[in-house]
Amino acid sequence: MTGTLVANGMQKFNIQGFGLVTVRKSKKAKRISIRIRHDQPVEVVIPWWTSYNRGKAFALQKKDWIQKHTDRLSGMREKIITHHTIIHTPAINIHFRFLQNSTGHTRASYTNGVLRVEYDRRMNVCDDSVQQIVKQYLMQMLRKEALAYLPERLAQLARQFGFQYNRVSIRNQKTLWGSCSNRNNINLNLHLILLPSHLIDYVLVHELVHTRHKNHGPDFWSALNHCLGDGKAFARELRQFSVGLLH
Repeated sequence: MTGTLVANGMQKFNIQGFGLVTVRKSKKAKRISIRIRHDQPVEVVIPWWTSYNRGKAFALQKKDWIQKHTDRLSGMREKIITHHTIIHTPAINIHFRFLQNSTGHTRASYTNGVLRVEYDRRMNVCDDSVQQIVKQYLMQMLRKEALAYLPERLAQLARQFGFQYNRVSIRNQKTLWGSCSNRNNINLNLHLILLPSHLIDYVLVHELVHTRHKNHGPDFWSALNHCLGDGKAFARELRQFSVGLLH
């Protein structure tokens, strides 16, 4: 462990063979946690009363876990869409078909469950420019379906379990499946549409429960279990999925 730097209430240091890690104090944190995000240093969040050295020691203790999850995240970022990729949503299944052309342009269209992607014959299906076009088009499709499905399903579950909320927004979030504000406005990640239907419902009910219980204390889990059964079992299953397109 080398190169400690103190700045803005944070400490940054390097773990040999791994890289930069930030230790940050939080007045809201009740325990030490690790956050791993796209293209950002690993962050160790510690309670306000905890020493930076304790945070560093925790990161060193979890070095193998950190490496495993950063490698997994890196692999997800590099995921390529090919002829064999199939994307399932509640309403549609998307199969990919790549066709070469001589126009020098890349374009996409969707018909009867098949996303047709035409690209210049001098290019490869794995080229960044082809992948970018595919993902842009796919994002438009997913956003449209998310807007059609998620607010209606949220309203159904709210009626079923007796919850009330203010507004609902669909966003392209990088780290959260959903959130609920102090004013009971609910934000949902459009990538929810890629989850199995029972996990979509879990996230929606999770945020609905937050309209009454703003933390994850015993009352929150009791209310969630009353609606769905073993809420923590759903939470464990959800951790197998990463937020983001095709992850």
